[in-house]
Amino acid sequence: MLDKAVDSFLLWNANEVSIDVANYGFSPELREFCKSVKRTTIGSDPNYLQLLTELKNRQAPGFITLENILNDFLTT
Repeated sequence: MLDKAVDSFLLWNANEVSIDVANYGFSPELREFCKSVKRTTIGSDPNYLQLLTELKNRQAPGFITLENILNDFLTT
């Protein structure tokens, strides 16, 4: 269940900052996107890594929130 939440989180953030995940080789449909990112080699997939980088660079709202939570956790 958590894995699907992470996939939804990624797609939602991409939509929020107008990133078309199809440009990175992924389907914008949740079910297909989930299948794509569940591959055992996803951690070394350059398209996936570029998508994550672009989400961070464009300051996707969920990424900012997550970063703030982690920073607060590490500093308190």
